[in-house]
Amino acid sequence: MLAERTAARHRYPRCQCYEDRGGPTCSLRVRSFCLNQCSDRGQCVRGFCMCDTGWSGSDCSIPMVPVLGKDAQARLGLPAAGGTASLAATSSTAAAVAAVYGAPLEQSLSAQTTRLALRGGQVAALRPAIYVYELPVWYNGWLHETRLHPQDCTYRRYQGSNNATEWENYAFGLELALHEVLLASPHRTLNPEAADFFFVPVYGGCYISRFFRPTPMHTLIINENPDDWKPAPVRGNFYYRQALSWIRANHPYWDRHGGRDHLFAFPHDEGACVAPIELQNATLLSSWGRLQRRPQNATTTMVEHSWYVPSFVKHMYASLHCYDPAKDILLPVFTSIKQIAKSPHVHPEQQKQKRTILFHWRGQVLYHFPNYSFGIRQQLCTLFSDQEGSTKWQDQGVVVSGVHSRHYLDEMLSSKFCGVFPGNGWGHIETPILLGCIPVVVQDAILTPWENVLDFASYAIRLRRSDLPRLPEILRQIPDSQIQRMQKAMGRVWERFTYSSLVVAERQRQCQSTTADPAVCSQVERRYGLVGHGEDPPKVTGRDAIDTLMHVLQARLLAQQGHGDGAKERYGL
Repeated sequence: MLAERTAARHRYPRCQCYEDRGGPTCSLRVRSFCLNQCSDRGQCVRGFCMCDTGWSGSDCSIPMVPVLGKDAQARLGLPAAGGTASLAATSSTAAAVAAVYGAPLEQSLSAQTTRLALRGGQVAALRPAIYVYELPVWYNGWLHETRLHPQDCTYRRYQGSNNATEWENYAFGLELALHEVLLASPHRTLNPEAADFFFVPVYGGCYISRFFRPTPMHTLIINENPDDWKPAPVRGNFYYRQALSWIRANHPYWDRHGGRDHLFAFPHDEGACVAPIELQNATLLSSWGRLQRRPQNATTTMVEHSWYVPSFVKHMYASLHCYDPAKDILLPVFTSIKQIAKSPHVHPEQQKQKRTILFHWRGQVLYHFPNYSFGIRQQLCTLFSDQEGSTKWQDQGVVVSGVHSRHYLDEMLSSKFCGVFPGNGWGHIETPILLGCIPVVVQDAILTPWENVLDFASYAIRLRRSDLPRLPEILRQIPDSQIQRMQKAMGRVWERFTYSSLVVAERQRQCQSTTADPAVCSQVERRYGLVGHGEDPPKVTGRDAIDTLMHVLQARLLAQQGHGDGAKERYGL
């Protein structure tokens, strides 16, 4: 503390701390991010779980021995072993193993077959049953351990002496959220023979982003032959391909059905365009619904960010398409958990605020890159952006600008309609829905997340690009009664465009601890709508994008079994 006071008094430069340190001189111990914080069965060390004896896995959730009672074993399908039923659920120590098996832990678990049998008995509590591969850490955990900036490649950090949760706006958080939530999900099975689907936790979005940060892996300084230079998406393609090679070399499940029951996440701006062609039969999860067959261009403005390399495209999924609606699934872009706290769906008092702006859109506009946004953003700003000194369109309730504003969230809260257009890839339908602003989608032949799953027309509007010049006129013709119906419909689906189960899980971890501060927990619960008001139930339930994905996969199982109509009726698809 003396060192910190001295540093503050003399205004020394603040140290750039490792993730598990904080304060001006990095003398404060701070909790690290780990998947599910190691399930309270291990120590989190800068992104890596050091599991307690008897537990393994990337979040210490895989038991090395059957440790449950007889009834629980029967329910979970655990293999019986002499005397195991008498063990308490928490008895996973070496001494307990020796007492049961008559041998030390090392001898009891020496054989790989024994170890797999002990791990593999659990069946999922809910269908669809998902098996999550335990990949080498190079494909996921290593990226957390080696990041130079604490906010990179994660959506959750901890700060201060009380380890307060800080939520980051990590745009590629889809891959990480799927991994973390599925590991703790009742849909998870530890028995691959009982799985309906297999999730492959490759952090390709994080890996690709490494090449745009000032790190030793940056494309501008990496030491390689200039004639063999590869843009980041091509490197990402190799990364996913290496993971697939490892799976095929170590497990039989990919080849069993040609990968049709495997799930891969592609949070990159242009989604699964970058995927290896070998994944063409798998279910690819992304946010970029470009329907065009064999697209001949990327939408990015940066050559090092472009997947379209003519000599390499044949090795990419984009040689066929970037999204196949017959099998691939579009999930929302990861949006900061902080936006939930600002949502009028969570805080009804916000809904009393009058929406005086007819149409709102702010974002990046690059006139000198015609492929960027397919030219849609450029056209919009040319049509409706006020020139300097003019308020023509603003006076008509139209706010369109290529300049960001720190007040843009408040502007959206005051708007009836908000634009959704492509940029370097996917645009953002999530924030307008979160803030109660009816999305107006203008991107021909490009679907948005859940557009072919939920009743899209009940809460959003899609216009053809040819209608863009008539945008204000079209919106003014929509009666107030229809606007109100669409806003109510948004109130029913908004959580499906979030990853709210993360904040629900974090509340449980933080507030059920014996050292939890009740005042802090109460504040967090109110802020994020985790408790009801009076007789009203909580606004945030955890029925989010990942929960919706489980419904979609369940509907597919029913359809495969000849119950397609039942799936539509049961899940509203």
